[in-house]
Amino acid sequence: MQHGLNDVELQGNLFICRPKGAFNMEGVTEYEARFAEMAATLKGQTWGILNIYHDYETGGPDVQKRIWSQFNWSAQHGCDYIGFVVTNPLHEYAAKQTTKDIPIAEMRTFRDEAEAFAWIEQALIEANA
Repeated sequence: MQHGLNDVELQGNLFICRPKGAFNMEGVTEYEARFAEMAATLKGQTWGILNIYHDYETGGPDVQKRIWSQFNWSAQHGCDYIGFVVTNPLHEYAAKQTTKDIPIAEMRTFRDEAEAFAWIEQALIEANA
């Protein structure tokens, strides 16, 4: 049975991900094909991912490893910026672990959603100028 939902939308060259609940492997892999199709439209651009963790409850080590693989795939396909809006230290730890050693230009965590959007949107404008 799938646990966790990931509401993903693409606005220009920015993915906005709003995971909800506690994830198992089925839940974390459910959206991969759709995400890859959406990312294919950004070929040749620098793009980013903003994760809004208000309703995210993380997952076990296998899930965290899979999320790391997804972020690494993203970095190999044009993602240079990954941001997280976190609400607690566990979210911040998960953000750091799932982006550790991934070759992106920058990863940041925020407590304020508006500040996160301002940072990543400006970074993407400058990167694609």
